[in-house]
Amino acid sequence: MWSLFSGRSEDTYRLWRLSSFHITEVARPSMDAVEQHDAFFNSFNLVRGPCLGSGAVGEVVLASAKHNSSLKVAVKIVTFETEGCKGDFLSEVGFLRDLRHPRILEMIAFAMDDHHGFMLSTYFKNGTLRDTMSSDHPVEEPRILRHILDVASALRYIHGLHIFHQDVKPRNILLDDQDRAVLADFGIARQASDSSAMVMKWRTTPGYSGPETRKRRPMSPFK
Repeated sequence: MWSLFSGRSEDTYRLWRLSSFHITEVARPSMDAVEQHDAFFNSFNLVRGPCLGSGAVGEVVLASAKHNSSLKVAVKIVTFETEGCKGDFLSEVGFLRDLRHPRILEMIAFAMDDHHGFMLSTYFKNGTLRDTMSSDHPVEEPRILRHILDVASALRYIHGLHIFHQDVKPRNILLDDQDRAVLADFGIARQASDSSAMVMKWRTTPGYSGPETRKRRPMSPFK
């Protein structure tokens, strides 16, 4: 059985409605990965579209409503290869369900079974900050500064809640219709007990960790 959850509620439920999207809970027999994915999109009345990006344990795909292709969402699909993968998915869901900030990705809903997790979120047609860096034209300084301030605002907010992201990088920064930066992917984010907490071991994408994190000594994740 699919477990369906709203991005704004602790409770499971059988019908969820957002604008013109309708999500219903359906029984699911044993299936292979492709069939599981198809069952998920069908239960959400969505048509699966192209892949928007992929990572070590999953991918993000575009999806549109069956009855109106102009209504689009991004769907993050995570394969639970280990209990750790499942734990990271549930951790991200927990954070995004509670966070409220204009510069942080908004989760719409999520679903999961024993093998996969699916997260629906706002679709950003302008892509990521990494996409702008891949263009032939240099990014102008005022635009860079605006993006930096946007991400700094998001980090200040989550640090105030004792949450540290651990994976801030261009691919995890989305751009909205006003070219404002939105921080995404809280898969390896963690929450400390208080602002004075120290961290010894860091998880991040290779090449994006600060040199100070390699010293193998306790450090504050908020400074």
